[in-house]
Amino acid sequence: MSPALTAERPLLELRQLSHHYRIPRNNQTRQPILEHVDLAVAPAQITVLLGPSGCGKSTLLNLAAGLAEHQQGQVLVGGRPVRGPHPRVGVVFQQPALLPWLSVYRNVEFGLTLKHSERLSAAERRRRILEVLQLVGLAAHPASAPAHLSGGMAQRVALARVLVRQPQLLLLDEPFSALDAVTRAEMQQLLHAIVARLGTGILIVTHDVDEAIALGHRILLMNTHPGRIHHEWAGVIGAGDSKQLALRSEILRELGAILQS
Repeated sequence: MSPALTAERPLLELRQLSHHYRIPRNNQTRQPILEHVDLAVAPAQITVLLGPSGCGKSTLLNLAAGLAEHQQGQVLVGGRPVRGPHPRVGVVFQQPALLPWLSVYRNVEFGLTLKHSERLSAAERRRRILEVLQLVGLAAHPASAPAHLSGGMAQRVALARVLVRQPQLLLLDEPFSALDAVTRAEMQQLLHAIVARLGTGILIVTHDVDEAIALGHRILLMNTHPGRIHHEWAGVIGAGDSKQLALRSEILRELGAILQS
């Protein structure tokens, strides 16, 4: 059984992480994807990984989640090397991937049937499901079918399916990119509510500068070929418009330099 995560150490640490792909038809040629990436995610903090397409953001998230084996460096969860998916780490992707034959309630319950899930009594299982449905704003829709849900509601179900396992670390891969602006803002507020209420640490991948500013306690900008951490900023959540505009201008300037290079 993997150890519980604790507040005495970062929830996630990447140390000098490097990764490459082998080019098809030429098994000896390597295409570097990530190079010497250092990153840490603390409890009750949203860390945003920002960068252009192809910089390795999604690859980094998959390695952090234990969904793929890294080749160089270290990936630590709770101070211990990652050997595969961790029971206290939840992952949410761009597509909700709900099971269409199950109701909202049953889709969330499915999260408790996955490998390494805790053994819960029926009463505790029900309590947890109803609690996370309340948290994500779906308490009135437990019997709804996925086909009847909006895009934002479906993504809330996907988030609830992960939260029901009570993860201490969430890894999110552009989960709001397909949503309209209003729904995206609602989901961003929901992430802040989760952090405030549960103390969850979050690493979220995005290519949207405004989303990064709205969400990030820390914003990490990656460059490309291979992917590395180019620059880091402390977020300005709750700050005035002038500070947010200044940060936006600075990020766009650095992003422009990456794209030109």
